[in-house]
Amino acid sequence: MSSSENILYELLNTVEWIVPQTSEEIIGSGVGKPPVPVVSKVLGVAQRLLSLVSPLASKLTSQISDVLGCQSTWKVSYCSAGGGVVAVLQEAALEIRHAKHHFQDVIGYTDAVHPDAYPQWRRVAWAASGSVVAVSFSDGVVQLFSTLAQHLYTIYPPRYTEGAMHSEPQRAIAALSINEEKLQGPKWLCEVLCVEYNGSVRSYLVSAAEGYQTYATFSLAPYYPHGITAATLHSSLLVVAGATPYMSDPSLNYYGVGHGITLWRRLEQYPHLKQVSVCKCAA
Repeated sequence: MSSSENILYELLNTVEWIVPQTSEEIIGSGVGKPPVPVVSKVLGVAQRLLSLVSPLASKLTSQISDVLGCQSTWKVSYCSAGGGVVAVLQEAALEIRHAKHHFQDVIGYTDAVHPDAYPQWRRVAWAASGSVVAVSFSDGVVQLFSTLAQHLYTIYPPRYTEGAMHSEPQRAIAALSINEEKLQGPKWLCEVLCVEYNGSVRSYLVSAAEGYQTYATFSLAPYYPHGITAATLHSSLLVVAGATPYMSDPSLNYYGVGHGITLWRRLEQYPHLKQVSVCKCAA
């Protein structure tokens, strides 16, 4: 057997980014390249030190918080629509590339990205059509961009204070999705769904010409008093995981809720989410 027959995959390097390692390199990053805010980085380190004595454990276990905090500050999200596009969220910029020519073509770039002291907690999500990409931040802010990285809207969470300093990523989003089906009228472009780690669920209807408005709010806190650890949207079902009081009940060992997993069906009317009863798991 030849050596070529033993090759399962061949990885091609099509693009590289040079990430500055020192403050001098960051400050002198050159014309046309947005500098990474050094002050923001310093403040971010100070806030992380403060978070060691903050009540973060009341919302997330320290183990989960440590894992999430160790994620890469860069985020990558792929969408197969239109031949394939990929959004690359960098420290202080968003870059969008097309699959044509092996992603070497940059079709959109912007440095109008909301500053975040906890960039590891950011998320990126595409609409199925590839026309809109959303970026969420640790303070609950969500920005919407077009395929060409043009800024469309900035969605602020309730009781948001501009420029407020936080010792923890208290409004970070665990699940972010964009829905383009079954909207409440033809004027709406999409619906943005945000599920925060603290258990808050909120969705917004977005119009191409009339801005956005709050569509639904819901709280998972009664079921997850210490916050959730993960969430994902599958069709009309929201799957949520986290520590619940029911985990200490041995009679629920054969049910998802006994392991902190619940299913929620999305509704068009209030309360917008309803817990789904599931059958007993096989032994």
